Amino acid sequence: MGESNPEMKAMFGSRLAELRQAADLSVDNMASKLRIRRAIVDDIESGSIEMIPLVFLRGYVKSYAAIVQLPDEELQGYLQMIGTSRPNPALIKNYALKEQQKKHGKHILFWCLIIFSIIIVITGAFLWQDYHDSQTSVTHYKPSQRIMQELADG
Repeated sequence: MGESNPEMKAMFGSRLAELRQAADLSVDNMASKLRIRRAIVDDIESGSIEMIPLVFLRGYVKSYAAIVQLPDEELQGYLQMIGTSRPNPALIKNYALKEQQKKHGKHILFWCLIIFSIIIVITGAFLWQDYHDSQTSVTHYKPSQRIMQELADG
């Protein structure tokens, strides 16, 4: 059954297309009745259903079959075939990884804050020392040096 699945899908799609044409419906009419895009109807009829999620595909095929009055035996056989031929659904998300990523992000944030704090402290120390040096250089003049400085400036 594994190797004939693409052929069976195409054969079933052709059968649906024949029934649609017998009901005198165009692809656009069928798409509007099913309320889906025309491309999905084309994919169903051609058997290219790999990109359609299985949950939606089953509903589309059931609705399509009801509109074109496909016998239930054919429909059930096809639904069983597409259910077994599809790969396993996507793995369940691993939320533990998300928690690890959060912890990693918290560690990075912690270290960034530590480094930023160190930079702020060092910058503050340099600014304070510069301010302190400028204050001490003005206040440690001797009166005679101050007078000589004023004469030289003025």
